[in-house]
Amino acid sequence: VPFRTTLMLWGHAATFVQSRRHGHHAGSGVTNRGPILCPVLPPDLDSSVGARDYTIEVLSNLPDSSILAHGISISPGKPTILAKTQHKAVWGLPGHVTSAMVVFKTVVLPFIRRIAGVTSLNDKKFYVSANLSRNISSAQGRVDFVRVSLSEEGGTLWADPILGKSGLINTMVKADGLIRIDQDTEGLDQGARVKVMPI
Repeated sequence: VPFRTTLMLWGHAATFVQSRRHGHHAGSGVTNRGPILCPVLPPDLDSSVGARDYTIEVLSNLPDSSILAHGISISPGKPTILAKTQHKAVWGLPGHVTSAMVVFKTVVLPFIRRIAGVTSLNDKKFYVSANLSRNISSAQGRVDFVRVSLSEEGGTLWADPILGKSGLINTMVKADGLIRIDQDTEGLDQGARVKVMPI
């Protein structure tokens, strides 16, 4: 539901296709109807690591399918999967709700908007500039999306990092937006000017 609402707010149509649970049948009807892009898999077919991760097997068994990406260098959201079947893109989102929300906002939605013909120049107005309230570290080799809350003090807007495990839903509830730390950066210093992506 949150994904469908987000798509509709951005002017895109969203159609859910009912699929059967478990095993090879799950998701089998996803690509036979609906829009060009179907970014949602059933909750028990998420792409997280574990005994119940059937996503790759299911996507591989879809008609005329190929796996384009299995795992991306971002945090949270590394287990994300992108597949193609019958000229349609299918996304496998991480199992943690917070990770799925971050991936949808930062990867899937821009993908949809790009194929819809929306350029990055049209999206700049949706960022909020703020100063970082504290030092924050980051591991090289991946892109980190850090949840932040916004506060104003002395006429200056500050972005306060919300620390916690990536799977904690309350970190998303408290957050006003996300800041991006690129893969070649070891972190950001207090006072750094950052762009906050509202969520």
